[in-house]
Amino acid sequence: MSFTSYELNYAIYRYLIEAGFDHSAFTFLHESKILEKVEKLDGVENVDTGALVYVLQKGLQFIEVERSFLKDGTEVQLEEPVRLLTPLKVKTRPKVKASIDLKRVDLNETMEQVDVTRKPPPPLDTNTTNSSDSSDVEIIEEGYQQRNPDDYKSPSNICVRLTGMSDSSINYLKGHNGQVDYCSWNPSQELLATSSNDKTVRIWDLSTGKKNLSISLQHDVGRDDFISRILVDWKPDGAQIATGGTDGVVKIWGKTGSLSSQSSHHKGPIACLKWSINGQYLLTASTDKTFAIWNGVSKEPEHQSKIHSEIPRDVDWRDSTTFSSCSGKVISHSKIGRHLRNVHLQGHTEAVNSLRWSPCRTLLASGSDDKTVKLWQIDKKTFVSNFEGHSKAVNIVEWSPTGTGSNNPNSKPLLASVSFDYSIRLWDVESQKPYHTFKHDETISSISFDPTGTYLASSSYDNHIHIWSIKDKILLKTFEGEDPILSVHWNYRGDKLAAGHINNEVSIIDMRAFLN
Repeated sequence: MSFTSYELNYAIYRYLIEAGFDHSAFTFLHESKILEKVEKLDGVENVDTGALVYVLQKGLQFIEVERSFLKDGTEVQLEEPVRLLTPLKVKTRPKVKASIDLKRVDLNETMEQVDVTRKPPPPLDTNTTNSSDSSDVEIIEEGYQQRNPDDYKSPSNICVRLTGMSDSSINYLKGHNGQVDYCSWNPSQELLATSSNDKTVRIWDLSTGKKNLSISLQHDVGRDDFISRILVDWKPDGAQIATGGTDGVVKIWGKTGSLSSQSSHHKGPIACLKWSINGQYLLTASTDKTFAIWNGVSKEPEHQSKIHSEIPRDVDWRDSTTFSSCSGKVISHSKIGRHLRNVHLQGHTEAVNSLRWSPCRTLLASGSDDKTVKLWQIDKKTFVSNFEGHSKAVNIVEWSPTGTGSNNPNSKPLLASVSFDYSIRLWDVESQKPYHTFKHDETISSISFDPTGTYLASSSYDNHIHIWSIKDKILLKTFEGEDPILSVHWNYRGDKLAAGHINNEVSIIDMRAFLN
């Protein structure tokens, strides 16, 4: 029984992907040089979800059994279970029979069995300064936090079971052969794009009534196809969709599946991909640390340069010619012209993971590993607001579609931030104060506001989709699946919610049946 360093590295890579650490996974993939040894990694396509955690749990169970008996056969009592991050303390019991009845030793009963096929592990908090603190260790081991009852008080708080069987209000789209990482509705039509690690993007036409009728867009990623992950973004007018994968290839497709252009100009996986507001440009960023700006037709980018010294983590357009990006601790504003003009901003003390421009295009929000959310103005060289409250890294920031510059100008503008502390915090930007906090039981994979800013949907590795009322600050509805849910997205009318599941399925929920 043995394993190579490359096999271990691949198991670690899979854990990072399953736990939602996309950018860390990309970085580890290249630094560990897994791709160079793909041919030697037999059976990688059959590795179970949660394999690394399963092996670690079995190892701890064996160590606990082994430590329960001394060499002379004396049974000792462990004062606490064997854990990865706590020292082992033993207490000797009175001497017992020296021979061990191996038939009575059941590894599955020595510790609580973990269902690794249904729940990927929660991410490890690298910011924890005292790893022996019992409360921190409990969160890491159990993967749960205590729910706050006040967050769940609602007369309509009814849990709907996602069974996999379609009915009049919940339909399931089947066609992918791998987990569905992203769901993205067309901005103006009943077309849904879904991205999977089966190397495909599918476009589903939900206006036909034929639920499993889809167009498959293929990314030929060659020998490293087992690690495929494809980003998708619809052009603002909905006429085209851009895709970019771990193969470094950028493709632009028509909404009917025709390939308009393709380029392999990047030398590493695509880390970010987004159309400009007017759809004139497509911005891509890669783990090769380069940014490229395409006009949507040419196979060669109009601009390509290294803006940052580290791998980019997120991008967002302010207007048709100005975009922002983050890498490491640095945020940059870039202006398209004859040459890219860049302004670098610093204020976060740890890596910046996510950034978004407000609907009014005057404030840029950023979330960081330093557990803070900051607001920036493009003419300032420092942040203008700093929001604190999360206990772990912030990995997602998203503005509500409300306030000046949105389709709901008379509603209060809010900013949502998602953290690895399993919480979503809403911030009142006008008053500079916290608005409310919503919680899940495990890592939150995505959030999506409905078009009116009335509701917020969130998905999680706890197998649940929650629908929150922004105004009433309550949980309105819960949809429970059998596996982690990786992505949620409202359609442009706000009457349907799409969700991508780790079990290869896509669920379409008719929200009119649950919110009226």
